[in-house]
Amino acid sequence: MPFKTTSSLGPFRSLLLLASLGCAASGCGGPAESFTRAAVKGTVTLDNQPLDSATIRFVPTGDTVGPKTEFPISQGQFLASQSFGPPIGDHRVEIDVIDQQWQHDDEQAIEKLQQSPRKKISRAVLPDRYHKMSSLTATIEPTSDENAQILTFPLTSRP
Repeated sequence: MPFKTTSSLGPFRSLLLLASLGCAASGCGGPAESFTRAAVKGTVTLDNQPLDSATIRFVPTGDTVGPKTEFPISQGQFLASQSFGPPIGDHRVEIDVIDQQWQHDDEQAIEKLQQSPRKKISRAVLPDRYHKMSSLTATIEPTSDENAQILTFPLTSRP
């Protein structure tokens, strides 16, 4: 007996139902991660002062399997739970000040404000060796949320 539909959405509904059933049967929650993550926390300073409004990125290197991960740095501190932390293994570490990601028009507005006699704005600027051409590294060890690996990155603005 042929399949009959009473509306133009009938075949679409049938396909959607079949896809849903297939997804449910195969456990469509996506594959389990083939790597283990770790909880990390730490401190980032620039010239012995806590770095603020920045991000820290862990980029897997060598045989380390998993995605790069990124976390905010606020008042010199960062924290990542085991659920979202970097994969266990070796990483290149990149640190960026958030202000460096602004658009060109924003930069011009900041320059005008910096030159204004009413209000001075200062921004931390990191050398390329900490972000674009980072030579920072970290080896992430297995941890739990209760026993996060502690990392410290004392940065300097001068070589």
